[in-house]
Amino acid sequence: MTTLRALFGSKKFITMLVGVAVALGARYGLLLDSELVAAIIGLFAITIGAQGLADQGKEAAKESATKNAAPLLAVFLLGAMAMTSQTGCGASARETTLRAAMTGLTIASDGFVAFDRAYQSEIVAKATNQAEGGATLAAYRARREMVLGAFAAAFHAIATAAVLNSDDKSLAAAVAAADLALQSWNELKGAIR
Repeated sequence: MTTLRALFGSKKFITMLVGVAVALGARYGLLLDSELVAAIIGLFAITIGAQGLADQGKEAAKESATKNAAPLLAVFLLGAMAMTSQTGCGASARETTLRAAMTGLTIASDGFVAFDRAYQSEIVAKATNQAEGGATLAAYRARREMVLGAFAAAFHAIATAAVLNSDDKSLAAAVAAADLALQSWNELKGAIR
């Protein structure tokens, strides 16, 4: 009984149930446009990811949440983008995909900026002398340049896809570039842990 009470008290669980109901309704009788269903399910995925981010922030230390929560949300957003891009690229699905990509990438890059600032401060604080700190910072900054370049390329790809409003290749390139930016950040984090 307490498990059921806890489940139905969860915003993520309720959102997931509504999303499943919409998907099942579309599959078995509701006359909804497939692009609309994809957009709705994508928005539910974004909501679940955002709520997960909020929950993680409540339970984790601030620094840990900064390091881990933004990529988690971005993964949810990229999933939402993938769902909407699979249904065809009518104007609404394309716009929803680009909006989700831009939102996810912005959240991820903001998270990276916060992480980057905190991590560089941590390097300086842990250094036993100036030479050691300088060398460690230089090595980290060389690796971080790849992440910054990947974020810049992803934002550029999204802008290009927004301008080329009907080009499927530019939309696919934007999604791939956003995925590469997130992968690049995750690789950097993996390398420094």
